[in-house]
Amino acid sequence: MVTGVRLVHSRRLVCVLTPGCVRRTVILLAVALAALVTAGCAKTIWTKPGLTEQEYNVDAYACERDVRQSGYYGGGIAGALNMRDFHDRCMRSKGYRKATEEEMNSQGFRVYPK
Repeated sequence: MVTGVRLVHSRRLVCVLTPGCVRRTVILLAVALAALVTAGCAKTIWTKPGLTEQEYNVDAYACERDVRQSGYYGGGIAGALNMRDFHDRCMRSKGYRKATEEEMNSQGFRVYPK
């Protein structure tokens, strides 16, 4: 097992199998994972001025129907992200914007879906 070897790759110094390099990599991955988990905690909702629950349900259903009828978006995570992006663009085209639930509650808006 080789330790302490450094390779030059694309003008960057890359360390291989050194304890310091492994430690930095583990810390970087832990920070990235924590950022992803934290970002997923804030629930986002769709809102627009004068929104009623019935109007939201009609528009959300129409966008979901359009997403499903528009075709194949690919497989796996990439396909799911493409499908969500299409749905988000549909909702924005109907005048909606995304906001956090906390933001909406603090401003006294009704939040849909409940």
